[in-house]
Amino acid sequence: MLLLLACTRGTVDSSVPADWPAEGWVLDGVTLVDGAGARPDKALVIAGDTVWAVQDAGQDWPEGLEVRDGAGAFVMPGLIDSHTHLAYSGALTYVGERIQENVEATLAWGVVAVVDVGGPTWTYRLRDELAAQGPRMLATGPFLTAEGSHPCELSYDRTSCVFVDGDGAEQGQRLLDEGADGLKVALSGTGIGVTWPRLDPAEIDAIVALGAPVFVHVGTAEDAQDASVAQHLAHTPFDSQMTAVPPVESIHSTIGANAGILRADEVPDSVPSDVAATWVPSNYPAWQVAAAEWTAQAKSNLAFLVAEGAPVVAASDAGYYFVPHGLGLHNELVDLVEAGMTPRQALASATSIPAGLYGFDGLGCIDAGCEASFVLLDANPLEDIRNTRTVREVVLRGHPVDVEVGSEAFCLTSEDCPEACDVPAHACEAACEAWSAVNDCGENAWCAPTEGGVCHTEQSCDWRGGDCSDHYAETCIPADADTGYCWPSGAGQVLDSCSYDAGSRCARGLYCSPVSFVCLEFCEVDADCGWGSCQWQTAGGQDWFGLCY
Repeated sequence: MLLLLACTRGTVDSSVPADWPAEGWVLDGVTLVDGAGARPDKALVIAGDTVWAVQDAGQDWPEGLEVRDGAGAFVMPGLIDSHTHLAYSGALTYVGERIQENVEATLAWGVVAVVDVGGPTWTYRLRDELAAQGPRMLATGPFLTAEGSHPCELSYDRTSCVFVDGDGAEQGQRLLDEGADGLKVALSGTGIGVTWPRLDPAEIDAIVALGAPVFVHVGTAEDAQDASVAQHLAHTPFDSQMTAVPPVESIHSTIGANAGILRADEVPDSVPSDVAATWVPSNYPAWQVAAAEWTAQAKSNLAFLVAEGAPVVAASDAGYYFVPHGLGLHNELVDLVEAGMTPRQALASATSIPAGLYGFDGLGCIDAGCEASFVLLDANPLEDIRNTRTVREVVLRGHPVDVEVGSEAFCLTSEDCPEACDVPAHACEAACEAWSAVNDCGENAWCAPTEGGVCHTEQSCDWRGGDCSDHYAETCIPADADTGYCWPSGAGQVLDSCSYDAGSRCARGLYCSPVSFVCLEFCEVDADCGWGSCQWQTAGGQDWFGLCY
């Protein structure tokens, strides 16, 4: 997809002004296309990472500039996806993280900036990692949501969800202090055949008052109105008909969030094969039915919003199930045109408009002073918006795309680190002896078995208090002498065989012994035991926790 352009050499003209850049290159003989229209027979003069000038094509260029022949190419600004999840691959079952592939696919399809609205807090460091090599990125980190609601309806993923119950401002400020560019709030209670807990809309007022951009996940027209105190709606409502335009700064199109399962036969090569292998719609018949209904409703609402001149921006929800990175945004452009936008308007909704909304200075344009991040196409998208897919080359900050994720600041493996990489957190940490009860990892950290043993930091629980989630039926498991972690519980009773796999977990409040592999009771004295006597486990010569056996 990324083809280097052939080089030519113009003749020297001594009348050329002396203030041409000393070094750079010229892309000659192209048609520039953006939300303002088409400009044929133009040349882009590039100096460093900036468009130095837009000139008429075919000039005699000075010696210091390399000239590349772009004859027949259409150049559009690099695209901006206003709704992505770079941490996730879209796979239906876990196949491992695909961060490198997600970034590569994003750029290969000409997307040079993303608004990442929902992911682990390590996406803040991913943002910093990509700052010099692209794509540019805003990151909100985890969802602020009600317990049991989206995106933790069925299980509690602590990297994705921060529960709010009267403390929205406090929780939001904590994320901002950790590095969030804005905040993602889940309001909708819509599910497939069920209704999930719905956040109190008053929480949104308190979160908005913090002053950062707020993106609200909505499902219904009622959700959209209740969320209108925020700046951005993270979806076009899909579960009821809209009759009014909320007074917000942007509304994300995200048709693919519902239609992805209906489009699973269109899988680009940029989707990793193990991810694509999980995209089997026939395994999810109820989802298919709901997706068809929701897609139709979302498209109806999108047409209403476009007709009313609402501030709709192209947004893919890439990384959500069945939604590919990169190509997903091109699908949204088609949906926007089908909803009533002209190709020029659709292109603006993925370039100049989000650049202004989200502070991507220098992006969304192809004029003097703009960042030299643009896409060469083989066909004109203003004639057919599907032509945005005819990508010949992507130029990022004045150079062909070449990105390699992984460094000491954001590790993928221990090869990136002096000692070891805590892969789940993508942070370089100290190596340690796996499963050791006494270690040097510090408070709220334990020695996890990742790549032989690495200190892993997480919010610690207390086995005495059982301070894990009641809603998700979790148990606090002692990890080392000063740290515990919450783990899903099951149905196993005292002395039942157990493991930490989903099929044979112990009931809440019980401990699966890694020695005998049976469920045991926690205790502090013999009186706590329904069976056996209370035997204390020790670590470093100190009492750690008690078990009945």
